Amino acid sequence: MSSLLKEYLDQRVMVVTVDGETHYGELTGFDKQGNLVILDDKKNILVIRSSEVVLCGQVEVGQQLPNTNDAVRLPRCKAKLSVQQEVEIWAKRWAK
Repeated sequence: MSSLLKEYLDQRVMVVTVDGETHYGELTGFDKQGNLVILDDKKNILVIRSSEVVLCGQVEVGQQLPNTNDAVRLPRCKAKLSVQQEVEIWAKRWAK
């Protein structure tokens, strides 16, 4: 996984965790296990363990990001969901 993260280094990313939290910021570092170091918009440093990451993707520069205080929290990912439930969750998330 860490070799795939090289192209996201020093870029704006969105990280979704298994707890359903969404973090936006600049990927400032990672290690060979895939743990992430994110510098968020408030200049806070977040360290996110690789075992907690569900999704990490690049955010286009200039794209308006949702206010994370108002963001709907996604359900925890520990329990296995049906395909239909996954489709409904992501459809709601990306509709915003």
